[in-house]
Amino acid sequence: MLDIAFDAQTYRTYRKRLEDIAGLSVAIPEREVLRAVGDGLPASVIDQLSASRPLAAYARQIRPKGACLGQKESYVAFELAFVLALAQAVLGNAEAADQWLATPSEQLGGHRPAEVFHHDNGAAHLTVSLIRSAR
Repeated sequence: MLDIAFDAQTYRTYRKRLEDIAGLSVAIPEREVLRAVGDGLPASVIDQLSASRPLAAYARQIRPKGACLGQKESYVAFELAFVLALAQAVLGNAEAADQWLATPSEQLGGHRPAEVFHHDNGAAHLTVSLIRSAR
């Protein structure tokens, strides 16, 4: 679905960043990603998410149960990883993504993007914001 929202290079960069952060291979078709998440993300995703200062507090709340996260924890981690990977792809690098996550946005009612995750559909709102900024 994101492959139609972005140019080919941005989409490839997003998928590579998602692989680096969440361990979801770029070889997995996009339509299969959520099933792979449901099977459990590697616990290493917590360390990858913690490297982003604005997301570190959220990442520390995810409790691994061994080498893989449980289904619920995997979905929470995926939302964070998805937005982080997309922000890095759209904005060009990890530093720009972290700055975006930490800066209040008029599009988000003055909230910082990192604060929106705990709201209903927070990741969806952030995705729309990134799609708009890419155009």
